[in-house]
Amino acid sequence: DPLVYIFEDGNQGFSIYPNPSRDGNLTLETKEDWQGAQVTVWTLTGQLVFEDRVDAFNERKFLRMGPQPGTYIVRVRAEGFSVSKRILVVL
Repeated sequence: DPLVYIFEDGNQGFSIYPNPSRDGNLTLETKEDWQGAQVTVWTLTGQLVFEDRVDAFNERKFLRMGPQPGTYIVRVRAEGFSVSKRILVVL
């Protein structure tokens, strides 16, 4: 069956799934078009583990972090927008 996701109020037009992830592969999805978005992933101890700049972020971006288990913070920043979400990678 295909995965269906519905945006809920309070998620700021941005979602990350699956959460938890079993393999470190995530999908970042947005309802808006963001120009020059910066995507960063941090450990809870403040270590930067991923950074990417996306010239045109519209609809979906796939993030492949690898199967390193743990809790991470994904931050997306664009002009007039900044959101952080907690994600979990489990084996």
